[in-house]
Amino acid sequence: MLSYGKIVQVSGPVVDCEFQEGQLPKIREALRVQVEDEVRTMEVAQHMDEHTVRCIMLAGSEGLARGMKVTAPGKTIEVPAARRFRHPPKNGASTAKRRPLPSKARS
Repeated sequence: MLSYGKIVQVSGPVVDCEFQEGQLPKIREALRVQVEDEVRTMEVAQHMDEHTVRCIMLAGSEGLARGMKVTAPGKTIEVPAARRFRHPPKNGASTAKRRPLPSKARS
């Protein structure tokens, strides 16, 4: 369920957001905020009261301000995964025989 709120406090990577009654996002839900031409994501870490959640930014909090609109799409944080990691090996095959990842995918 898509809902909207606003930022009420920014303290480094910790951001408090306020929502209308009945629209409070769940813990671990992703929230998004538009900062200039960039969409930034934060994760709900705590319910402060019936209207306010405390979030942790997953990117820099520079440019955030009180009153900015926040979107709660009703989903947790999603991370794309390479096709080869989406499913376990079939028939108990060992992963040791698989070829290594390309060098630019390694950290």
